[in-house]
This record gives sequence, structure tokens and C-alpha cells, in this order.
Amino acid sequence: MFEAFGTEGLELFTWIVAGLLGLVAALVATHVLTVVNEDKEEEADERHVH
Repeated sequence: MFEAFGTEGLELFTWIVAGLLGLVAALVATHVLTVVNEDKEEEADERHVH
């Protein structure tokens, strides 16, 4: 009984955790890229001013 239920539940749990980790990783990557791009734009603006 435990084998049949445990394996299925564990597999579902693994997919949920993997999905959440992927989502968090995507959000972090998007945030980092956005911040880096903003920094580059600010540097470009400063160069134009001076």
C-alpha cells in the first residue's frame, strides 16, 4: 500500500517543487536582467550628460 501511494505522491510532490523552483529561478533571472539593464541605461545617460 505504501509503495503504490508513496511513489505517486512523491512524484507529484517532486513535480510541484520543481515547478516552484523553476518559477522562482525565472523571477530571479528576470529581476537580475532588469536591474542590469537599468544600470546600463543610467550609465549611458550619465555619459551623454557629461
